[in-house]
Parts: sequence; C-alpha cells; structure tokens
Amino acid sequence: MARTNGRDDIDAAMERVLRRLDAHDLDGARREVDRMADRFGGCPEVLYVRGLLRLEEEDEERALDLLSQAFRADPTLVDAGLTALDLLDDDADPRLVVELGERLRAAELTVEERADTTHRVATAHEALGEHERARELFLEVWELDRRRRRRRGVPHVSLSRFGKLVRDAIAQLPDPIRLRIEHVPVIVQDRPDREAVEQGFDPRSLGMFDGVPYAEQGAPALTRILVFQRNLEDVVENEAELEDEVYVTLLHETGHFFGLSEEDLDQRGLA
Repeated sequence: MARTNGRDDIDAAMERVLRRLDAHDLDGARREVDRMADRFGGCPEVLYVRGLLRLEEEDEERALDLLSQAFRADPTLVDAGLTALDLLDDDADPRLVVELGERLRAAELTVEERADTTHRVATAHEALGEHERARELFLEVWELDRRRRRRRGVPHVSLSRFGKLVRDAIAQLPDPIRLRIEHVPVIVQDRPDREAVEQGFDPRSLGMFDGVPYAEQGAPALTRILVFQRNLEDVVENEAELEDEVYVTLLHETGHFFGLSEEDLDQRGLA
C-alpha cells in the first residue's frame, strides 16, 4: 500500500513528523503521524515514526516494540533498529540483543555503528555462555575500533597528562590498598592488545589486572595493572569525568588484585 503512494511522499511525511519531534511539538507530531497512517496505512515507516513518538512520550516499552517491528519489516530503516537496540538495557534478554543485533549487522552501517552493534552482540553472546562466538566478535570489534573516528566531544589528553591522572588516582587510594600495590606496575596503553582479545578479553575494557591475586602469591609473580587510555576517553564527556573514571578503574583492577570477582565488584558498585 505504501509503495503505491510514492517513496517521495512517504519521505516527506516522515520529515514532517521528525521536524515536529525535533521541536518537541508532540501534539503536532501526533497529528502528522495520524495523517501519515491514514494515507499510508501500517507501513514500516509509520511504525517507525510511531515508535519515535512513543519514545518522546517516555513509553519505552511500546517504542521498542514499534521500532523493532519497523526494522524487521524494512531492514533499510537502520535508525529504527539502532534505536531499538539502544532501548534494550543491560538487563534485557541477551537472546533479543543477539537477534536484533545480527539483523543490524546484515544492514548497511557506518564503521562506528558496526563496531558498537558488534560489541553489543558480543557481550550478549558472552552472557549466554557462548564464549567462542563472543571471542570472534570481540576480534572484529578490535579491528573496527582501529578504523573508527574519535567520537566528537570526547576529551583527548596527552600521554603525560594521562599518566599524571593515573598517579593522582593511585595517591588517592585508601592506604591499605595503596601500600599493597606500591610495587605493582601500572601501565598505560591505548587499548588492549590483539593477543588479549584473542583470549576472549573485551577490547573495550577500561583496565585489566594481569597476574596472580595477592592472596595466592607464594613465589614472586609477574603482576601488573593495565589502564586503557583511549577506551577511558571514549566513555566520558570531559576531563573531570575522565579523572573520576580513572580512579574507579584503578579501584576495580586492584579489587581483582585482592581476589575479588566481577560479581563481587558489581555488588560494591565497581563493575
């Protein structure tokens, strides 16, 4: 039904809805959506704009349903799929993340979109215990992240400045922790190396403890903490947030040094 009315007409109707939404004119957007539905029926584009409207109305559950339907019906509506994937939070069924994410990976995406989508799918496979598939996808993310552009607005500090942030964070650690790690090297890298990712390590991790936990050390052991500068810069908006995130990351990795698991750290708000 929609196609008989012309692609240009549908695009123009969508543009009118989007302009209303951009102006936060929800009443006007509802009227435009109703006109679009009257003219084009239940085509994927109508599902898409209805989903965006529900999102503006803060009805995320219904928005997710409509946007997912739109993308499944028309895989060229990539924005619908990407928005739906964003609406699937960390507590969502990982099988839903895999299903939607794989559909997106088959679509035409930018390098940034493909990297983010693939990372989301990889972590979902990991949650499902499908570690080999997660490892394959993590390697793909590692390669894509080498090609992607820096996100606009993220802070990018010099290596010397970042090193000072790390030293300041170490100095702020509670004395019992700081004294026990004073002989543990803290090394700054841009990102994890390929060898670590080949072992299943998340290429977007913020830090890594590499070695034997303190309580298990008998003979001297090769132990170090790695902090990944570019990954940290990519998840913050300014240098103040970067400083905070460096501190939290060091707390997280020293937690591993003392033998805490990811679940233990999550319970302490350090995951």
